[in-house]
Amino acid sequence: MEVASTVGAGDALVAGVLAARLDGNDLETCARRGTAFAAGKLARVGPVPPTPERVAALMGAVRLHPLGNA
Repeated sequence: MEVASTVGAGDALVAGVLAARLDGNDLETCARRGTAFAAGKLARVGPVPPTPERVAALMGAVRLHPLGNA
């Protein structure tokens, strides 16, 4: 993925997690959506969020791994 700007990526991550949670999703889906939203934001300059289609496509590429001895 080519990065155009990192400005707003953290905010996008939080927004994606929150939006997924408000939609009633589980923690795994929230993490996937937040990560995908942030990744989509990296490719855009300025206050322009990624499209819902782009977020959905990126969600499929997000890999989650358990931490610790879980």
